[in-house]
Amino acid sequence: VKFKKTIDTSEAGLEGVVLKSGVERSVSSAPIQSRILVCGWREEWEDPQLFHDRIADMTAITPVGTEMMFLNLLTESEFTAIFYHSVEGREALRPGWKKVPYKVSVKDVIVDMPAFSNGTITLRHSEGDAASAAHLEPLVSVHKFNTAIVLGTQKDVELTSRTRDSRVLAVLLLLRHLKSKDRGIEGMHIVGEIAEDETSALAALPAPKSIHLASPPDFVNANSLVARCVAQVLACPDMDAIWTELLSSNGSEIYIKP
Repeated sequence: VKFKKTIDTSEAGLEGVVLKSGVERSVSSAPIQSRILVCGWREEWEDPQLFHDRIADMTAITPVGTEMMFLNLLTESEFTAIFYHSVEGREALRPGWKKVPYKVSVKDVIVDMPAFSNGTITLRHSEGDAASAAHLEPLVSVHKFNTAIVLGTQKDVELTSRTRDSRVLAVLLLLRHLKSKDRGIEGMHIVGEIAEDETSALAALPAPKSIHLASPPDFVNANSLVARCVAQVLACPDMDAIWTELLSSNGSEIYIKP
């Protein structure tokens, strides 16, 4: 990923932190195979425009050839409808997208899954519950994902914060179990969204020796982040412009180099 300007802050005692500003970027065409599993669904994604805006953000920072699989309770027709809009009274694919053929063998059965590509990312969908081994295991064993994003929210299901976190933990346990059975996914990196900070401590249990963890799961507490940003803005109104710049899809970004 190329940015207009790079500032190395190592001289300021912040080794490993690089600030990159500018919105013009180009994605390298290097053959990096990124396979991402997204478990769960966001209510705001019911608005096709918001969903496509989020995918546009992903397209700008991911390598060509990225594959993203959504596992949630949407039906095939509901997921497919997101990629169509009305043009002169008829349904047509949204600009920039094309439907691509995609068939996969699951337990010796050929399954036809909806798949759409914008030239950089190919999006696929499977109807099911990620907290169910019967739905999760076939996908993971076939696609060998190297990244999993676990959301506690589901389509048309109202859950308490504790219940959402319990779902995230259930999916993490399933993924850990699958890692112990399949060395092809033992390097999978997992990011879980939680609603309560205490949940991350529950998930920090040591893995069995049979499982090689490339890195422990990362957790994002979106509610906590928003609350802290609001508190900072109330205390210092000038912070509003800074957080708007950093958290919006456009503008400057901060990356941490390991």
